[in-house]
Amino acid sequence: AANALDKKIIYPKDFLDNYNNPSDRENLYKFLYNSFDSADTYIIFTNQIINGGLITSRDPLSYLELEEKLDALTDFLKSAKEYDKKVIVVSVLPRVIPSQFTDLWNFRDELIGFSNQFGNIDPNIFQNSLQYPPKEIVARYLSIYSGSDLIVERMKNNVDKELIDLFVIGQDDTYKESITNHQITRYMKYNNENIIVQPGADELTKLILARLARSERTNNPLDINLIFSDPVESNEIRAYEASTTEVRYKKILNFLNISLNQESENVAVIHNKPGLSEKTINLIYDNINKDYLALIDTAYINRGDPELFTEPSFIKNLKGYSGWNTVGNSIGSELANFVIFDFLKSFRCLKLV
Repeated sequence: AANALDKKIIYPKDFLDNYNNPSDRENLYKFLYNSFDSADTYIIFTNQIINGGLITSRDPLSYLELEEKLDALTDFLKSAKEYDKKVIVVSVLPRVIPSQFTDLWNFRDELIGFSNQFGNIDPNIFQNSLQYPPKEIVARYLSIYSGSDLIVERMKNNVDKELIDLFVIGQDDTYKESITNHQITRYMKYNNENIIVQPGADELTKLILARLARSERTNNPLDINLIFSDPVESNEIRAYEASTTEVRYKKILNFLNISLNQESENVAVIHNKPGLSEKTINLIYDNINKDYLALIDTAYINRGDPELFTEPSFIKNLKGYSGWNTVGNSIGSELANFVIFDFLKSFRCLKLV
């Protein structure tokens, strides 16, 4: 495990996407091939290397020449295995809300409605029976998910050929009955030690890094107590999620090999309902002497709750905070932080003040 502390995380920031500017695929491959002498583990997002980024992967145009792009990635995977490298590949299913950078955005409500009926209607009937949106718009929208489906199937084949050590299938913003939820349900049959269906997007890199750190300490059990300001809410499906908060956090805990324990010395207080800031702050002070104390702020989507910080003297007692786009983003980011904190503390890499 001590060897893991000597490792560096490097990434080609000059060639990655920047918001809606796509990544530089040619230079990304140069970076990958040129790193065989220095790197031993690769984390590759197909959204980045194939589509040009997570946002770009919402654009039907990013799936043009897809077979050629998949062949290029497979060629790299073969080379990486010749050099005996560990390879982790992640494919995130694009969100069901159309991209605001395409003309699909003009039909967003209709397309979201179509997506949420996907399991109950025949797409051909839908396209032929409705003049609005035009059937070519529906076809382009569907091409995003048929393209992402092809990517998943090819990566699954690469796992079978032992070119990929771990394949993670993620899922960006969605709804319970959406088209991507039907895809995720179908991919569940692939779940094994080398293929993991792990809904989420923004938090996945941190989760994977935490999982790698956790694998260095498999003989050290890790547990946590999750305390909700509103326990009932954890059984609800929040915005942009396909399952309840309880299902989401249990999948994240399982991914990181963390157990739940109400007596744990590690606590994350989850502020999950507006108007309960006083109760949340009291819960924090009730657990102020725990070995690890974090605040996960999910009362609102896409922002934190400012009422928590009107008198923020408790902040100095926190070892972690997360308030992100969605409930899954926030919980995943903080639980990953918990694992990384535990890993570094165990090797005295943290100076706690």
